[in-house]
Amino acid sequence: MIRTAHAAASWLAALAFAALFGGHLFETCVLVPHWSASPEALRSWLAAPQRPDVPGYMAVLVPAALGLALLAPLLGLLAERRRLWPSVLAAGCMLGHLAIVLVVFVPMERALGLLPPPPGTAPPALGEAELAALLQQWRAWNGARLVLDAAALCAAIAAAGNLRLPEPPDDDEGRAPGAGGPTARAPLPGAAQPCGS
Repeated sequence: MIRTAHAAASWLAALAFAALFGGHLFETCVLVPHWSASPEALRSWLAAPQRPDVPGYMAVLVPAALGLALLAPLLGLLAERRRLWPSVLAAGCMLGHLAIVLVVFVPMERALGLLPPPPGTAPPALGEAELAALLQQWRAWNGARLVLDAAALCAAIAAAGNLRLPEPPDDDEGRAPGAGGPTARAPLPGAAQPCGS
C-alpha cells in the first residue's frame, strides 16, 4: 500500500514539475519580453485592461508541487525504497524555488507594480534608471528560477523512473509452509539407480 502511494506521489510530482516548468518557460519566452524590455513597456503592461493572471496560476501550482515534492521522499522512506536521492534533490530544488519567490520576487514585483503592495503602504516611486536596473535583476533571478525548475523536473522524472514493481515470488517462496520441497519424479524404467538404494 505504501509502495503504491509512493509511486503515485512520485509520478504526480513529476507531472506537477512539468506543469510548473512549462508555465515558467511560457512566461519567460512569451510574456516577459512584452513588459520587461524597458520601463515604458512595463507601464504599458500595467495599464492594459486585461493581463494573464500568472501570479494566480503559480499560487496554485507551487504549493501543490512543493507538497508532492516533500511527500514523495517521505513515502519512499516508509516504503524502504532505495535510491531516493532524485526525490530529495527535487524537494531541495522546490524549496529553493519557494525561497527565491518569497525573498526575491515578491518584494521585487511589488516594487515594479506587478503585485499589490502590503496593506497600508504605497508602492515606491522609482525613476527610469531604478526601474531599468530592477527589470534587469528580475530577468536574472527569473533565469535562476527557471534552472531550478528544470533541475527539479529532471530529478522528479529520474525518481519516477527508478520505481520498480515487486518481483513475483519464486515457486519455493510462494509454497505454503509444510508443503515440502519440489515433487520428486519417479525414475524411468531401466534407469540406473543410485548406489545404496
